[in-house]
Amino acid sequence: MNNRTFRTAARLGALGCSLLVLSACSTLKVDAALTDVNALVEDRTKQSVSWQRDEASREQADSTARRLLAKPLTIESATQIAFLRNPSIQASLVKIGIAQADVAQAGRMKNPVFSIGRLAGGGILEVERQFLFSLLSLFTIGPRTEIATNQAERARYMSALDIVSAADGVRRAWIEAVTARERVRIMKRMFASVEAAENLGMRMAAAGSMPALDQAKLKVAKAEVAAMLGKSRLAAGMAREKLIREMGVWGSDTKFKLPSRLPRLPKRARVLRNIERTALLSRLDVQAARKDLEALQKSIGLTEFTSVVSLLEISGISALEREREDTGVRNRKTPAGIEVEVAIPIFDPGDVKVSRARFVYMQAVEELKSLAINARSEVREAYTGYHGAFEVQGHYRRTIVPLNKRITDEELLRYNGMLASVLDLLTAVRKQQAALLEALQARRDFWMADAQ
Repeated sequence: MNNRTFRTAARLGALGCSLLVLSACSTLKVDAALTDVNALVEDRTKQSVSWQRDEASREQADSTARRLLAKPLTIESATQIAFLRNPSIQASLVKIGIAQADVAQAGRMKNPVFSIGRLAGGGILEVERQFLFSLLSLFTIGPRTEIATNQAERARYMSALDIVSAADGVRRAWIEAVTARERVRIMKRMFASVEAAENLGMRMAAAGSMPALDQAKLKVAKAEVAAMLGKSRLAAGMAREKLIREMGVWGSDTKFKLPSRLPRLPKRARVLRNIERTALLSRLDVQAARKDLEALQKSIGLTEFTSVVSLLEISGISALEREREDTGVRNRKTPAGIEVEVAIPIFDPGDVKVSRARFVYMQAVEELKSLAINARSEVREAYTGYHGAFEVQGHYRRTIVPLNKRITDEELLRYNGMLASVLDLLTAVRKQQAALLEALQARRDFWMADAQ
């Protein structure tokens, strides 16, 4: 090997080693990303979530979930069980690993290509060796890594948003399931009252002191309440199944116990300041859209560069030629050299790609504005609904329910004094139970608004 060939090979070897070291620096940083996501989730749900990547972590999660399921299910324990068991939450965490893999991949250049060619004929054998690097992938490592990093940060916000939304779904399902269970309890009391009134009416009818019309009215009332009780039980079963799906449990773990009543309401509603500013700063979808916008902004610069230089490759070439002569076989090495390939932007100067990238960026800007406007409106709507629901449930608790109970008590006194009929008393009782159902719905609406 002559000095020129040796120097060329040395340069290519040094370049290859440098590129290998540079690419090796791009590794996965999944644990740090998961820590960031967990911080976002815990700040909004007061619960931590973990990625169960091996059998030991899954067994520990199952053990914790079963311990929680053995006790009456609270709204907090239901959320924690979902974080341990719901596969969709684990799938959202896997997105973090995918995004970090994309970042690591963006920090690596394309693998070099080694080619060897053999030509023979006419007593001549020629062997050519070529080692090719893509300089374009080297020059674009920085911009590509920055874009992928922004996309990974966006993926963190979106993953946290998916998990927080799942927690919100659990909370809402728990509220609905407990409300449905309490509604069944109220309907059972109403049915017992109607049944007692019917039995009393039947005794009065046997004594000849109740008209046939009143007897029919009692039977209709009992049938109507029985149908309402059946619908309530059906709704309770469906609400329970919804909670089971949201928590991600199955088998014997679905036999958990729910509280018989919704939690007590606070004495006063919460007062929040600067709710619009808080929404814009803390809403995960807004933060994700901002990161997406940053990535698109950086991609414009990369598109402008690659539209001009779409192919830039360097290769080292050496060849060996063997020729048969009368005196024997003679080997002849051709000098080693370097070949550079550059695409000439004649037919496609790349202006369309750049224009498209700019249009996509403009679209993302307008979508972010729309999202911010909606976020402001939605948080105002939720806050208004929260305070409105608090006032409505307070009105039922302080006024409507006590007044209906007083009417029932008065009708009972009138019935005992033979001033009212069984139907009058039954009407009062049904109105009182209906008021309790409406009050329950008002409490349910409040806790839903609180969750929102």
